Amino acid sequence: MAKPREKKIYVRERAKGKTIRKAAKIAGISPTTGVTLEKRDPAFRSEMHAALDKIGCTAEKIAQTVHRNLDAQKVISANVIAKSGDEMADAHSMTKDFVEVPDNMAQLKAAELAGKFRSDFVERVEHSGGIEFNYSDRLEAAKKRSVEALLARRGKA
Repeated sequence: MAKPREKKIYVRERAKGKTIRKAAKIAGISPTTGVTLEKRDPAFRSEMHAALDKIGCTAEKIAQTVHRNLDAQKVISANVIAKSGDEMADAHSMTKDFVEVPDNMAQLKAAELAGKFRSDFVERVEHSGGIEFNYSDRLEAAKKRSVEALLARRGKA
């Protein structure tokens, strides 16, 4: 497991926006250890939260960014073709122009993040144990059916 100094370096680099792989390399730990830290170590989460707050990345700012991007737009170039008789004689009835259109990818990502933050859906469910399953009844019934089917086939042949 990572030493406290390595954890501190890793958290600092992740708070700067570096990837798991780059932050782990700088901290001197493996990327797998970095992933494990982020998933299982509550101290990491609180340190990361504090580091993000320190650089001004508050929950409110994240929420505002996500909300703004739900209506994201992008500018594309387009050929505008006018019907005859429209007042575009000086443009020869066709011109290049720039138009704003919805940025569907940014909107989808923002909606996905909003759903995650609101806990509207769960990406992965982890089970910690404590439940025992007894498949013996099902196994016995399946064996019995398979033996009966085999006997029925042999009897027909």
